Amino acid sequence: MRKNKWHTSASIVYTYSWTLPFIFFIIGYFGTHIWLVQSTQSMPNFIGMPVHEALEISTNATLNLRLLGYKHDPDIAPGTILSQMPRVGTIVKPHQSVFIVVAQSPTLPSMPEGVQHSVADIQRICEKQGIIPMLYYIPHIWPAGMCFAQYPRAYTTLQKNTVPIFYISSGIVHKVIWPTMVGLPVQEAIDLLAQKGISAHIIAPNNDIKKTIAYVNKQRPLAGSIVDITKPETVAVQLEVTYAT
Repeated sequence: MRKNKWHTSASIVYTYSWTLPFIFFIIGYFGTHIWLVQSTQSMPNFIGMPVHEALEISTNATLNLRLLGYKHDPDIAPGTILSQMPRVGTIVKPHQSVFIVVAQSPTLPSMPEGVQHSVADIQRICEKQGIIPMLYYIPHIWPAGMCFAQYPRAYTTLQKNTVPIFYISSGIVHKVIWPTMVGLPVQEAIDLLAQKGISAHIIAPNNDIKKTIAYVNKQRPLAGSIVDITKPETVAVQLEVTYAT
């Protein structure tokens, strides 16, 4: 009797055993679907957030924060998230990767070497480094157009508000302290002026220059005046003479 019952139960199991794979598949499918639906979430907003804060939030949300790259931005604090992918509000799953772009301070340029270089060389180097130089032209013994000094010194890191300055020679400006010629024989004074390429207008009594020796009585410019003799032909000199008795 017992043998017949065991045989009947075995027959039933054998008859319906082919349905077991389908039953387990259905249970697994719906179980997985329910688990996934319950685990999905809306993508948080990381934009404008420091990386360390975003990392804490993404860890709690079981999301993988991944650095996609950097972008130079001098107006935003370094380490601030500028963009993200997937976008805010997108439905994401656990352990999904979130790619972010982070702000980075731009690399500060260094002061180029300008001394002993021409203005054209300095402008070319500065343009290549994105620097706007300030040029001051000052009379100097160096050839005109040549840099003889700079601030700050070469290879110094240029901070955000530092303006690079280059001092350029404008050549030698011939300014002299005008000497006194009063009392000199007029011909001697004329010869001295001629050595500098300067001519003089002679003022004589009655516009008559006698053959006797004449001496300078008055002069223009006055002695001690600062006179630019860069262009000698433009220097106006007057010598008023008197004659020896």
